[in-house]
Amino acid sequence: MVYTGQNREQYSWREYLLYGGITVGFLALIVVYVFEFSFMNRTLHFRSLALWSLCIGTAIGGTLGWWLGRDKADWVERLQIFVFFVVLLPLFSPLFASLSNRLLSFADVRTVRCEVVECNVFMADRFGRLEGEEPRVDGFYLFFRKEGALHRVELPAHWNPGVEVIPGSPLNLRFKPGLWGKEILLLNNASN
Repeated sequence: MVYTGQNREQYSWREYLLYGGITVGFLALIVVYVFEFSFMNRTLHFRSLALWSLCIGTAIGGTLGWWLGRDKADWVERLQIFVFFVVLLPLFSPLFASLSNRLLSFADVRTVRCEVVECNVFMADRFGRLEGEEPRVDGFYLFFRKEGALHRVELPAHWNPGVEVIPGSPLNLRFKPGLWGKEILLLNNASN
């Protein structure tokens, strides 16, 4: 006898909408994460912001997982709920930290005179170059001193500072102070 699935659980249209909406929301969150990487690469001291957000995300995830699983009778189900939140919240907490640092800050953009230490181009082709192919610049690593501290940011290939970038030369860079105190290096256009 061939099994045709008559005994499977039937879902209502509301459940299909709910689970479909959760799936679309999760995929949208991943797309937003990918687009946020360029801002994360231009945020000064992003590593400390990410570490704090991971710690806070783990604490909130653990608390939420425990709270939502506390009334389940089966210990396996409690553990599944707990692990789900302890993994999922820290995974997306750097995204939420970066978005809130950048979008919820209403501070004015300021121009700071920095000293260029080094500016390196990079090529990020996954498969390497073909023989005879001209290398394509994918971006820049800019090392600079700002108020005595050395910083490194990753800039896109279309970045144009307006002047020649020579080690030891001054360079005016635009920064926007973030909500959590981490400054974001802005490109020359006003849209970022």
